[in-house]
Amino acid sequence: MRFDFGICRVVCLERDDVFILSVRVVLRVIIMFSSHHPQSYSEQFVSISAPCPIVENVRSAGLLSRAQVEFNSAVRAAVGRRNVTLYGAAGAGFSDFHTTINSPQAFFVSHYDQIDLVTCLSKAQEFMRTDKLAEASYRPSVDRYKFDKLGSGFASYGCLEGGYLLSVAIATELSACGVSEFEIISTRLGPAIEYAILGIDYHVCFIQGDVLSVSIDELASQAGMAIDTYYHRAAMEIPSTYQGEGMYFMRDVFAQMPTGGVFVTDDISASPTFRWLADCSDSFPMSFENTEGILCEEALPRDLLRQMYRSGVTSLSAAYGALLRIRRKYYSE
Repeated sequence: MRFDFGICRVVCLERDDVFILSVRVVLRVIIMFSSHHPQSYSEQFVSISAPCPIVENVRSAGLLSRAQVEFNSAVRAAVGRRNVTLYGAAGAGFSDFHTTINSPQAFFVSHYDQIDLVTCLSKAQEFMRTDKLAEASYRPSVDRYKFDKLGSGFASYGCLEGGYLLSVAIATELSACGVSEFEIISTRLGPAIEYAILGIDYHVCFIQGDVLSVSIDELASQAGMAIDTYYHRAAMEIPSTYQGEGMYFMRDVFAQMPTGGVFVTDDISASPTFRWLADCSDSFPMSFENTEGILCEEALPRDLLRQMYRSGVTSLSAAYGALLRIRRKYYSE
């Protein structure tokens, strides 16, 4: 059933449709194809990037499908080189982060409720050092996590419901990206991990709480530079806040974001039980008073999207966690 509420379109799913979360795109992607802005940044400069070892590692590990990593790679090529990412509703999403954004610094913000993050990270560290996840007793947890991730392109919220499950998820994700070990360090905002992939050093800080409540200035201070990327996908109800709390949060991110900074977002909102889904892309705040710069949505290369989504099956459940939009900050003269 569909209902039009003005701000966003709501679809109530029947019980049998709730968990049908594939990577096939909705017809609404046509809007992305025909952006009314002048020739987009991605159309001028972007082609599908050459195979990336991280991408191949993730696909070979069975966390993401070929179509998923190709789409993520196209997004990564379109947004260009990034420095610091704020990842909302991040969970343990290292594989999609590295295949989509891949900045050397990131803040992973989630409701890691009732989880001691330091203990959780220490356990994940032990799993990776001892290769325990290859043991038979751990295989059901690993296989279930991979099954959920591969089927939808994002991790089940269930991995945040306990320290053990999150430890398994983090170890599984990092291993799939080609990480063999990591170090845990303490920061003002929360525990962080440092690791290397293909000779590149990465620093990821975990923050417990609601991403809409974080201080952008504090993040930038800890990072030593401005946040140039905001990213979320499969972010549950966050897109439904675009006309409320989310608008003020996006304004704060935009205000300190340098020219060329990007918002990379999945704008489908979902209730905790997936009983309803809503496309909130039209309500994403595109203009901000008393700030320099303008925000423009960019289209991904059409040939890539046609290639990946030949089936043409359309539903909001297919787009949730799969369809990303890129909005870039330009200097306003």
